[in-house]
Amino acid sequence: MNSIDFCCNDRPVDIELTCVTENQFYDSKVVGKYCEKRDPHLACVAYERGQCDYELITEDNEFRRPLIDQVVQTALSETQDPEDISVTVKAFMTADLPNELIELLEKIVLDSSVFSDHSDHRSVLSDHSDHRSVFSGHSDHRSVFSGHSDHSSVLSDHMSVLSDHSDHRSVLSDHRNLQNLLILTAIKADRSRVMEYINRLDNYDAPDIANIAIGSELFEEAFAIFKKFEVNTSAIQVLIDHIGNLDRAYEFAEKCNEPAVWSQLARAQLSNGLVKEAVDSYIKADDPSQYMEVVNVASQNVLEIVEHVVKAAVITVLEIVEHVVKAAVITVLEIVEHVVKAAVITVLEIVEHVVKAAVITVLEIVEHVVKAAVITVLEIVEHVVKAAMITILEIVEHVVKAAVITVLEIVEHVVKAAVITVLEIVEHVVKAAVITVLEIVEHVVKAAVITVLEIVEHVVKAAVITVLEIVEHVVKAAVITVHLFKRWL
Repeated sequence: MNSIDFCCNDRPVDIELTCVTENQFYDSKVVGKYCEKRDPHLACVAYERGQCDYELITEDNEFRRPLIDQVVQTALSETQDPEDISVTVKAFMTADLPNELIELLEKIVLDSSVFSDHSDHRSVLSDHSDHRSVFSGHSDHRSVFSGHSDHSSVLSDHMSVLSDHSDHRSVLSDHRNLQNLLILTAIKADRSRVMEYINRLDNYDAPDIANIAIGSELFEEAFAIFKKFEVNTSAIQVLIDHIGNLDRAYEFAEKCNEPAVWSQLARAQLSNGLVKEAVDSYIKADDPSQYMEVVNVASQNVLEIVEHVVKAAVITVLEIVEHVVKAAVITVLEIVEHVVKAAVITVLEIVEHVVKAAVITVLEIVEHVVKAAVITVLEIVEHVVKAAMITILEIVEHVVKAAVITVLEIVEHVVKAAVITVLEIVEHVVKAAVITVLEIVEHVVKAAVITVLEIVEHVVKAAVITVLEIVEHVVKAAVITVHLFKRWL
């Protein structure tokens, strides 16, 4: 701590900076930690002197985020040395900061102003005739990109390749390597940005990046890469093998219209049993090499098609027969139902009309009979009374005459006898008239009732016979219709 007191206790800034820079007898970690709150610049100098990079960007360091922002937003745009860019990229990779690395690479790759001060930055940034050597170090650069299921191992390979080159400026060659690194980092850390980078960038190793995207199950992104760089055979292979959409594959083949693409599509269609489509594709590809396979698959498909057609025909015939029979039965039942309903309604209407007519007739007959009986009785009574009166008057006249001739006693006896006689006669006449009227009314009523019953009986019999004949004709018609349907079927 003496060294810290000596360097940092109430001394001018220049002296403190010189002391921290030139003094070799202190612990850079301790001094850097001490200076973080007192003077962040001195802390950075101390950490730099002791190469304490981890302490500078450790997560519990409150200045970590501001430091990264300063590097990405300010320091990077002000640098004139490509080596600074290379070292910064390596530092972010070493610290395993994928999201921050994406920010950094976006600033480098997508913001052209970073190198706007260089008149020919391509010549400054490129020291190799083959820019692919940065990521390979091998005769086959594909080994860096393919064969890795874990993206972290891919980025580790990039770091080891970068460390094998003493000249970091080659990393920035034509931006290709940084574009590769940006896309690979997005695949690892933020897949949502991959498609944007694929569409915006143009100078990256397309086949290798596409193969890594396939390994990461980013099939649409892989297809977009192959399509953009017109690697059409690989593009349609992604549609067939990974996306599994033959319709899109067909549309893509129509757009690019290349024989090799049509051949790949034809093989996929043939393996999926689409013989007609496969033949059309082989014709467009002008590729007769697979004719035997086409013949074999077509033969199998013909047998399957015949079997399906026979089954479909049998099922169709059975369904037609079933529908026809059902329709016939339903039709017959509906006809019978309508006929029965109509017959019942007709019978009920006939019975109703007959009953009404019979009741009206009976009432009219009874009315006429009663009127006639009353008139007859009145007439009889009138005639009887008239006759009785005449007889009485005659008797009285004779009696009076006799009484005048005889004595008053005879008159008295005659009068008494006459009165008695008249009373008896009137009684007998009235009784006879009443009995006659009652007998006449009885006979009339009986005759009317018998007549009404006979009429009702005849009407009901006629209605029942009519209904039975109608039902018989309907049933016969229905039976004939069923026989006709059976003959037609």
